[in-house]
Amino acid sequence: MGYQWFKDGVAITGATGSSLTINNVQASDIGSYTVVVNNGAGSVTSDAAKLSIAAVALINHALVINSGALEGSIRQMLGESVGLNGGASISGDLFVPGLPNVVLNGSPNYGGTLDGSGAETPSNYTVTLSSNTTLGHVIRRTDPVPLPAVTAPAPPTGTRSVTLNNPSDPVGDWAMARNLTLNSGANLYGYVAAPSGTILVNGNCQIAGGVASDRLAINNNGRARLLAPSE
Repeated sequence: MGYQWFKDGVAITGATGSSLTINNVQASDIGSYTVVVNNGAGSVTSDAAKLSIAAVALINHALVINSGALEGSIRQMLGESVGLNGGASISGDLFVPGLPNVVLNGSPNYGGTLDGSGAETPSNYTVTLSSNTTLGHVIRRTDPVPLPAVTAPAPPTGTRSVTLNNPSDPVGDWAMARNLTLNSGANLYGYVAAPSGTILVNGNCQIAGGVASDRLAINNNGRARLLAPSE
């Protein structure tokens, strides 16, 4: 048998084995993969397999969500206690190091606790879920990784604090906006940036897309939907 793997219809150099392994997956690896298998009788092409990367936020310290929602997953690097209260919702999973004690108060909407293959320490902290909160899974024994290096932001050029109460409210010159507050259904879709300021999402409104800011706060049923690169 002969094999040749393709990504988005382009042959991958050196990928001529019966299986294909991609280490340290990056955004550039997202795409559709096929393999052509041949012998003396001819060749056949496999169905396409699509590789995507889920949206995962990387944080060092304990997660804080006050009655808000996050669509995606969270990976926490330090063994610090986490509590979800007041209707807080995470559509994905919470990845944590070691073996914390998972405490359920009442009846949260919870998919269960899973253990990975990482270290069993630390174990001296807790993850507490209260009634009316939502979480896919707590995935323990997820070893911490360094946060990616990020180029230091340029000195702030924005000087204005912008508050949007309705979708039609004017923003003005985005380049001059430093802090952004969304209230009462003032939804934004796409890439939202306040690299030297704060983005505050309040009161039944949402950001859907990419977020880049010095600080991000989600309160009072606000929602941030983190989209994967392929989206």
